[in-house]
Amino acid sequence: MALKKAGKILAAFWLVALLFGCVREAADVSPPQSLEGLDSLARDVERVQSLRAVKDLQRSYAQYGQFGLWGDMADLFAENAQVEWGPDQVNGREAIASWLMQRGGGEDGLAPGALNTEFIDEPLVNLSVDGDSAKGRWMSLAFKGDGKGRAWFEGGLYENDYVREAGVWKIAVMRYFPQYEGDYAEGWTNVDGMDLPHVPYHFTVDETGV
Repeated sequence: MALKKAGKILAAFWLVALLFGCVREAADVSPPQSLEGLDSLARDVERVQSLRAVKDLQRSYAQYGQFGLWGDMADLFAENAQVEWGPDQVNGREAIASWLMQRGGGEDGLAPGALNTEFIDEPLVNLSVDGDSAKGRWMSLAFKGDGKGRAWFEGGLYENDYVREAGVWKIAVMRYFPQYEGDYAEGWTNVDGMDLPHVPYHFTVDETGV
């Protein structure tokens, strides 16, 4: 009986010792290391959210364009934004708003029966080290119609810059490189019959996926 009681006491002693060791080991974890891990996680989450915001921004541009909302499209640009569209260059948000409307037919909204659907996709977006700017490469395929019987295609590549302005992601520079175009009846061909332009990448092979 005494032996059995002694065994219980010994087991209880080892249990207390084990629990004490676990508590001490947990206490030895320094708070700075834990905070550093949380900071790293918060930074990574913010960067993922920024990448998503940049992609949503560019897709909103295409969505607004589909309905001829030129003012809403212009609001997606930074105050001192720039558009480089083939040989055209437009500076400033207000000038960009006028340029968008002119390209869309010169009036708010689309003309009856007109079509302005642009698929901007296959993004490759890279954030800057500080996370406050980004660069993105996109493919574009647009289906156009003036509502008066003319219908055509346009296609090319975007190499754009983005910036976080007052906490909101905006388009800083939109560069469009036309590659092919043509009407619906005859199909498309290279722009002006020229060879496809070389569009420089904003990233190197080593930076891909980083």
